[in-house]
Amino acid sequence: MNPTGRLWLDSASTTPLAVEVAEAMAPWLRAGAAGNPSSLHAEGRTARRAVEDVRDWFAEHFRVPRGQVHFTGSATEANNLALAGALRALAPGRPARPRVLASAIEHDSVRQCLAALARENSIDVAWCAAGLDGAVDLTSAREMLGPGVALASLMHVNNETGAIQPIERWGEMIRAANPAAIVHCDAAQSFHRLDLPMEAADLWVLCAHKMHGPPGAGVLIRCRPVELRAHTHGGPQEGGVRAGTENVAAIVGLGCAARLAVARRGETAAHLRALAGEFLGALRREGVRFEERIAPAVRAPGMLSLTFEGISSEDLVIAADLDGVSLSAGSACHSGVPEPSHVLAAMGIEGEVAGRTVRAVFHRDQTREEARLAAERLAAITRRAQE
Repeated sequence: MNPTGRLWLDSASTTPLAVEVAEAMAPWLRAGAAGNPSSLHAEGRTARRAVEDVRDWFAEHFRVPRGQVHFTGSATEANNLALAGALRALAPGRPARPRVLASAIEHDSVRQCLAALARENSIDVAWCAAGLDGAVDLTSAREMLGPGVALASLMHVNNETGAIQPIERWGEMIRAANPAAIVHCDAAQSFHRLDLPMEAADLWVLCAHKMHGPPGAGVLIRCRPVELRAHTHGGPQEGGVRAGTENVAAIVGLGCAARLAVARRGETAAHLRALAGEFLGALRREGVRFEERIAPAVRAPGMLSLTFEGISSEDLVIAADLDGVSLSAGSACHSGVPEPSHVLAAMGIEGEVAGRTVRAVFHRDQTREEARLAAERLAAITRRAQE
């Protein structure tokens, strides 16, 4: 049980820091610790070794040269570096703007980056809708596809619904249209839950805090040597594509979290499925009326998108918070103005149904008792609303 007594169902937003990760980072966070990886003295060399050890691990895991592993401050930054960096490298000398195909359910770091490039007239972008099963519609995507597609982006697991995306079939479809096309995949939600089909994409993005690591560390892996234009300028760090002194503590934490994720992936997936099953079973025993948006066979372990009867997502999230349960709505609020979820809208779910949808996401250190208690607390809230 969480020592605070609260129940955390928001692990798609972030996960608790693992004990092992905290211990690995501790030497780099203690008072008096120093070491710039770019310095030539002993402290600098020690810091450089720590960073390069993590780089070597990712290079070996993804079977790429170490120069194709780039650390960033977040998955958002890594997605921007991958997309803007690759597209700007393509632009010079092209007779027309690069054409980009992306799913309409992508994380905002992908959507907003591509939208910004389109506003600059740097690219033409087409957005592919998803079906009610939460997966990108490959039939409509194929109709949008042409031989001129330069880059395509599809996440591995959707951060809002947990729906697993057909990244392997997507990659095959894109490369059949243009063998030179670049395939980008945001795997921030999936790396610790599912095996990655590494051959399906050229550019993979991960981050630490979604897999029990610290905030402030992301990584971009180039599975083929796609050229990137730098998005920050200064020193030669990260192969010249991301200037700035490396965050040694966060990178060490990322490396430790990634190693643990791979070592425990099978066990984690089974446990997360059991937690979700316990939670859903308890809701049903309590007589709560709800609908699962994504079927178990096509959702990532431990990730649930649920539509409750008789209560808005906003009211449920607020009441749950007051009752010690942290979860998030299926819609976002910007500047205090509720906006429909772009993910649910792309699936054809809008209006009142979208406004009653929340996500509940578990992490590997939780117990079945915690899952049951969370369901009972939510059941009490929804029963009052449904009476």
